[in-house]
Amino acid sequence: MRPIVFHLADESMERGLKAFFRRSNWHHAMGCARFEIDPESSRDIYRISGHNPALNPFRNDPGIHQHAHENLATHLNTHQRAVIILDESFGGSPGAAGLRDEIAHNMRNSGWSDERFEIVVIQPMLEAWLFADNVNVAHAFGFSDFASLQQPLIERGLWKPGQPKPEPTKLKEAKIVALKSGGKSRLGTSPFPKLFELISSRACNACLEPGFRQMRSRLQQWFPAEGRVS
Repeated sequence: MRPIVFHLADESMERGLKAFFRRSNWHHAMGCARFEIDPESSRDIYRISGHNPALNPFRNDPGIHQHAHENLATHLNTHQRAVIILDESFGGSPGAAGLRDEIAHNMRNSGWSDERFEIVVIQPMLEAWLFADNVNVAHAFGFSDFASLQQPLIERGLWKPGQPKPEPTKLKEAKIVALKSGGKSRLGTSPFPKLFELISSRACNACLEPGFRQMRSRLQQWFPAEGRVS
């Protein structure tokens, strides 16, 4: 069996994780041991695309909420572990705790034991993984330093001075403004692949978003680095 599958709701996350696992040193950023993963294959980084209308109910955050266990049915006997990643914020969401409880219930009923899966709910959405105070984040948006990234967002009222991130309800708008201000606003441009290519262990340690910290901790537990107790 293969070690792990990441089941994703978001194309930006898919592009970011693929870029991350193409690195030679990704395990150092995660603080875990290396494990086998194919960043070019949908068998290990798995997202249902939106091109087939019949599959639409099974994709994106609401679809993962309701159907992750069905989507992963073919992985039950091919992968040892599964990480399910989705946003907390979408219409009809029961909140982070509710999402974890309901998805876990369905996964158990589908044959996945608790030690084989992790449900990562990003609070409130994927953009919360951006804007950590790190020069690599600034570079991903096209800025030379972090203060230059912050300034246009502060001026637009999207980021309150002294706060660690933009306003939670304005994260998507902040991303768009930052891309435009940094000269990265071409159609289809996403900061996530570049950020995931550059993210360091220091930046990972500094990330306060609960979902990211949960995912990193679980990977360290499943795949302990040399000298780390599982």
